Amino acid sequence: MAARDATLFGIALILAAGFFMVNDLIQRGNPTSLSVYGVLGGLVVSFLGAVAGLPEEPS
Repeated sequence: MAARDATLFGIALILAAGFFMVNDLIQRGNPTSLSVYGVLGGLVVSFLGAVAGLPEEPS
């Protein structure tokens, strides 16, 4: 359950930061560091959630 929640939170973070990144690109011509780090942070969180949700290897 926690792994799925982390993955979904990471995806939501990517979408939100991506929206602000596109908005910055349209208005200013370059994204702010907050939107770039938001997308990268979302990728990290969703990756960690996906890895945590993998089944354990049988011994």
